[in-house]
Amino acid sequence: MKSFKSRARMSKEETLYEPVLKDFICTLWKGANVTLRPTGERKELSKQLKRKLDDLSLYMFHMERFIPDIMAYVITSKSEHYESRDIIVAEVKANKIRIKDILQTRGYGIVLDAKYIMLISPKPLPEEIRRFFDKRYSLVVYEFGFYERVKIAKFDESSQKLMDCSLNHLSGSTHSIKDR
Repeated sequence: MKSFKSRARMSKEETLYEPVLKDFICTLWKGANVTLRPTGERKELSKQLKRKLDDLSLYMFHMERFIPDIMAYVITSKSEHYESRDIIVAEVKANKIRIKDILQTRGYGIVLDAKYIMLISPKPLPEEIRRFFDKRYSLVVYEFGFYERVKIAKFDESSQKLMDCSLNHLSGSTHSIKDR
């Protein structure tokens, strides 16, 4: 746990990491073998996470400084000689989401070969951005063996819960994360 002095120096964004991480595991990957680490505040990877990244991702993280706020992996299957894992990349924004935030998050995910790419903010997604991506849909899609979309989630600071997540696309209806 951080001391009061170091918490005072944390940015608004960094203060969201811990509550987002807690709810992230409980809500999205309940019962799964998930390891989540905040990477944004320390700008480093845990030894455990380093072992899960491929060589190119590790290079991009350390040499090119592609550092998302949160990185994780989910073990999807495991045997005596093999372990299948999916990388998760998440960015946390304390303020209103902007187009460049979505593109930055997508970029981290693509470069680090993430299966799941998420952008989380306590602010709702502005209608203008929703409409922009309706017309430029290819900017939120990435390929991971099949086409996936960057997921945008709203974090409710009073309840400390992820509330809404655009699971299908940025326009149209948003679904509760619990529907997953």
